Amino acid sequence: MKSICLSLYFLLICEHLYLILSLECVYCPTRSTQDECTEMNMTQICINETKCGYARFIEKRKDLGQLYPADFDREIFTVTVKKGCMDEDYCSTIQIDEKFTNASECIFCEEDLCDLKFPLLCVECDESEEKYCPLLTEPMISCSEGEVCYRLRSQESNYTQKRGCMDPSQCLKENLCEYCDTDICWTNPIPSPAERQAEQKENASSRRIAINRSNSVRGDYNYFAVFCGIYIISIIYFIK
Repeated sequence: MKSICLSLYFLLICEHLYLILSLECVYCPTRSTQDECTEMNMTQICINETKCGYARFIEKRKDLGQLYPADFDREIFTVTVKKGCMDEDYCSTIQIDEKFTNASECIFCEEDLCDLKFPLLCVECDESEEKYCPLLTEPMISCSEGEVCYRLRSQESNYTQKRGCMDPSQCLKENLCEYCDTDICWTNPIPSPAERQAEQKENASSRRIAINRSNSVRGDYNYFAVFCGIYIISIIYFIK
């Protein structure tokens, strides 16, 4: 009985040390949108990796059939992300579909639940010069720290739009200015009801995948705890 209690005691110590020494990262699966990543509110315990990473992908949109004008021939991009435990070579080794991925970038940190942020990407255009400015996803510019993406309608120019980066306090001073804080926001035309339904199903599927991956991470931790317990019990047995 004493040996069993001692084994359990060492097992608890082992688990506690594992949690102390293991890095915990904010987590969302590959190709999540920034809003999905925020809504998931999940974390991941690192098993082999030593850093938390944030990967951002700029991809060509594949969901054709939305209400774009017939003569709109521009490429449409979207931004997806991944957060979690990563190695520093993640962006260079990840298997991506080069046909649809335009660019990828990664940043890292070594602190628990660190808040990694890329400079915000905004579209810069003027509808008085480019009639499809409200729909464009490029050219993209990187905003300075504290800036957001804005769109400003001009009464003098028949309510045409300007888009780009701006300090939010400056936007609030303008009568017809709005802003958002996600990459290349305000680019999507109104989807059809069928497309909205398909998007809802895809989002639900992404959340299920995220939950399954989270369970997998917990499973890895449980395997470690069991192995640690068996190892300690074996040592005590041979000492006796």
